[in-house]
Amino acid sequence: MKKIRIFTLAVALSLSFAIFSCFVSNNLWSRFFHRQDVIDQQFAILKGESYLLNNEVYYWPTFQNRVLFAYGLKFLSGMGTLSVSKWYLLLRLFTAFLAFLVFFYAVVKVGGVKYKAAAMGMMLLAYEFVLSFNHGFEHPPDFLDAVFMTLFLWASLKARPMTLLIFALLGSLNRESCVFAGVVWISVNGFNEAFRPKYPEILYGALISITSYSAA
Repeated sequence: MKKIRIFTLAVALSLSFAIFSCFVSNNLWSRFFHRQDVIDQQFAILKGESYLLNNEVYYWPTFQNRVLFAYGLKFLSGMGTLSVSKWYLLLRLFTAFLAFLVFFYAVVKVGGVKYKAAAMGMMLLAYEFVLSFNHGFEHPPDFLDAVFMTLFLWASLKARPMTLLIFALLGSLNRESCVFAGVVWISVNGFNEAFRPKYPEILYGALISITSYSAA
């Protein structure tokens, strides 16, 4: 019963903060106005094509690895039922929900944080998301980026090297910030209590960063 209550609390908080974050992001005027441009951009990225943003042609090579959200949108839109724009909004909401849910379980289960403190942390995370909405176009990988950063920290604190590698490779499909998986590993596991380097762990962290960045 306790697990059910915790899960209910986690879902309720995550959904509330996800709705708040998406409401702000979706309704900022420039983002609302350019939503179709961002949707078209996702499909153009999968095709390796340039795209129109505010009636100007762009092609950013650094965006070409950011395909995780785009593939999800392509899959959902292929199902029909709803319009592509509605699937886009639902997928944005789901990725935001996932970001807060993963964060909640990480700080509670790994960090041992009390539920009220976890809720405050989620509120701060929502605040940080809103502060990042300073571009005229939405960036679909942003919520998933928070998911992977939390997973990197979780795997590092639990000292699970292979799990971290898997998360880092999956993260390379979302954003090149997957390189920080190795940095987090080194920060957590690369030194002993006397701050003396543990070279095998440092080498493994460097390998994680190189591998994930190469994949990106």
